[in-house]
Amino acid sequence: MAAVQTIIDRFGGVRKMARALDLGASTIQGWKQTGFVPSPRIPQIIAAGRAQGIDLAPADFFDPEAAAPTSEAA
Repeated sequence: MAAVQTIIDRFGGVRKMARALDLGASTIQGWKQTGFVPSPRIPQIIAAGRAQGIDLAPADFFDPEAAAPTSEAA
């Protein structure tokens, strides 16, 4: 969830990100609550960020800790 929150913060908040993407604030709020951005939206968000001077990459949308393999005791 931290990755999505960080991206929203970089846009200046839910409403500013919604305006930049021409989406409803409730859509962005939903992403914030679930910690998930639908993959088809990632290129749109990257482009909107770039237009506002926000440097984003696909990797920014994933929490490294969530993707890290876990070690289990044998």
